[in-house]
Amino acid sequence: MTNLVESKHSMLSMETVPAGRPMPEWLFSVLQKPEKSRLLIIHSSEQARRQAIDALLDSQGGGILDTTHHLTL
Repeated sequence: MTNLVESKHSMLSMETVPAGRPMPEWLFSVLQKPEKSRLLIIHSSEQARRQAIDALLDSQGGGILDTTHHLTL
């Protein structure tokens, strides 16, 4: 059971994005600051998941990314 504070900040978003974009711009910006985000991203396919992860790694100049927050249907 979640308390009022947790549920107040919970959000579910299902958005389409233009071809070639891995995710909405607002989500990309949030995920570039992983210490501030506790999001679970559900991608429509493994290819979409890989594209999003690659884009995030490129924006960071490489390094490590916690991929456990990126799942596919």
